[in-house]
Amino acid sequence: MNTLRVFLALGIAAWLGAATAENEYAKAAHDLDAAIIEMYAYLEDLPDAQLPDSNVLRQERQAVNDDRTLLAYAEKRIVSLADHHAITGSSFHDSWAIVPTYADL
Repeated sequence: MNTLRVFLALGIAAWLGAATAENEYAKAAHDLDAAIIEMYAYLEDLPDAQLPDSNVLRQERQAVNDDRTLLAYAEKRIVSLADHHAITGSSFHDSWAIVPTYADL
């Protein structure tokens, strides 16, 4: 009986730890949007001076659960600004950029 309790406790602790980690990634995606709204220099130049959003972006933001999905969301969020100077500072090998290295010409 004690062994079962230990396994259940460990299983619940692992699940809670995973859920917490996933929530941290989702929170980071949400915080990215808030940071753009607060700090982006050209927000007033966007339509209605609002951060562009869509059902697709909202679904992807909600699905963020690890480094890879967070970076993918961040890249799409940055692309939504239509500002080729706005970058994540990290990228995938097939990310959109002015040139593959993000170097300005």
